[in-house]
Amino acid sequence: MRPSFDDLHLLCRIVETQSLRATAAEIGIDPSNVTRRLAALEDRLGVRLVTRSRARSTATDAGQLYYRSLKPLLDQLDALEAEVAEVTTEPQGLLRVAAPSVFGARLVGPWLHELQLRSPKLEIELVLVDRPIDLVEHGIDVAIRIG
Repeated sequence: MRPSFDDLHLLCRIVETQSLRATAAEIGIDPSNVTRRLAALEDRLGVRLVTRSRARSTATDAGQLYYRSLKPLLDQLDALEAEVAEVTTEPQGLLRVAAPSVFGARLVGPWLHELQLRSPKLEIELVLVDRPIDLVEHGIDVAIRIG
């Protein structure tokens, strides 16, 4: 089984703090849990990554090699996750809405204005038209029709 990203982050924090206890306190878990997760990662790789002592925990040569390659990858992954989360949580882009002239001007327009205030990255275009139009041809995302 592959190690989780949390376990890889855990290893990086152990190398950086040089302490299993400090890492456990920082993350808010029991030190025995840190030891168990580190041991599982070492078992999977078949190599000792950290030399443990009461005073401190020091990365072995293999641990340093793994850390130096792993840390930039995890930083990139964290940045990517933050970027993707921002894109998916905040509406953005162009939204084209078609509505009949009077209805759209009186009711839809004010509602779209409020929506745009709440979502500043969203660009809204209101198309007021009293005849049926081809929605695909005109790039309309939402159409309100009254019949």
